[in-house]
Amino acid sequence: MGPCPFSRRAFTLIELMVVLAIVGTLLTVALPSWRSLQDRATENEARVVLQRLALAQRAFWQRYQRYAMSSELPALENLSRRIAQRYQLRVSTESQGFTLQLLSRTESLPSLELSHLGMWREIAHLLPDKVVTEAPELCCSIT
Repeated sequence: MGPCPFSRRAFTLIELMVVLAIVGTLLTVALPSWRSLQDRATENEARVVLQRLALAQRAFWQRYQRYAMSSELPALENLSRRIAQRYQLRVSTESQGFTLQLLSRTESLPSLELSHLGMWREIAHLLPDKVVTEAPELCCSIT
């Protein structure tokens, strides 16, 4: 006997749709967790960059007896391209110390601050291009 004329050689449309539905459901469940993990990794990398900048500040102090301005520190692009895309550096110097801030460009990442004393702080600061102005209150009355 020869091969059966009704033998299957491919998937049916229903089988393919079921597989796509299962894969879609798995992606829907996994994607938020994956993004959260990426954000935590970026935040950790930002902390490392901030520590490296603090070390550069201390080295600058030892050499020039003053703290460096942001233009005198290594550029964020040289330390981490990912951090340079997601953060902006702000440096505040005083005669007795300095404060380094990485201001987040996205809402999913916190802005970070590191002082000369090694004190960490998350700051609630948005960059000027992200400032949202309040809309005027609409007063509607039904007559």
